[in-house]
Amino acid sequence: MKNERRDKTIGLRAYSTKKFIDVGQPTPASHPQLMKEGEITPRLGAEEYISRRKRFLELLPENSVAILAAAPVKMMTDVVPYMYQQDADY
Repeated sequence: MKNERRDKTIGLRAYSTKKFIDVGQPTPASHPQLMKEGEITPRLGAEEYISRRKRFLELLPENSVAILAAAPVKMMTDVVPYMYQQDADY
């Protein structure tokens, strides 16, 4: 059985002999010093995000629409725009 951390190694840092581990977004399993179980982001759980969404919706007039910016346009190079597409599975 392969070591999971070894599979995620993406290279060595120039100033260190230790391998850099790509762990992605912090989770309680990968960063227990930052997050507790049940948190989506540090110190904020799903209940907090749900209540914020509900409070925001209560502020909107009936039959209205809210358009929220997801992310700015990124550039792949100096001349090639990279159009960001939010993950539809959210």
